[in-house]
Amino acid sequence: MAEPQLRTPIPLPQSIQLRRDETDPANLKTARIYLLWGKPDSNGLCPLYYCGSTRQSVKQRFCGHRRVARYDPLKSPLHRFAHAENESVPMDGWTCTQLCEFEYDTVLCADGRVLMEQFFIERLREAGYNDMRMKNNAICKNARHRAQMARWRADHPGYMATAAREHRRRRAQKLHAQREQETQSHLESTLDGTV
Repeated sequence: MAEPQLRTPIPLPQSIQLRRDETDPANLKTARIYLLWGKPDSNGLCPLYYCGSTRQSVKQRFCGHRRVARYDPLKSPLHRFAHAENESVPMDGWTCTQLCEFEYDTVLCADGRVLMEQFFIERLREAGYNDMRMKNNAICKNARHRAQMARWRADHPGYMATAAREHRRRRAQKLHAQREQETQSHLESTLDGTV
């Protein structure tokens, strides 16, 4: 089967600065914008579910998504959807394709990767790809608010890491409780002879 493709190509943005004249080659990193496509429908068309950015290879990033969908499906709407679609092998039949690859200066243009990701998310939504399982933006669009949040994080070191650990712990507890309930329901139905 051929790789899924966009109905209309999206040109690279000219407005996002990825490097400057004074860019040190040591600060350049390569990033990719990738797309996750679901299984083909009865017409052979694959729904577009996700647009993301990564510094990994597209294959590595896809493996990471599949691992999360299987072992931590409560992490995001995308992973919950993939797990609900196929619990034993989430994202089975899905495809991950690279939309573009670019270099950016991680010091002078530190937000370059997520700005590119946000650009493509917006263009895809404008092009009518409304089945994407992403609700958030890749980056806050308000530069002043981003700077304010960066100052807050600098003034409260460790807070975000602690909050993230607590969130992961609660997610793990919830997933464990769900799996216990599923096991109990299965055992009860087995004893009743309904399975």
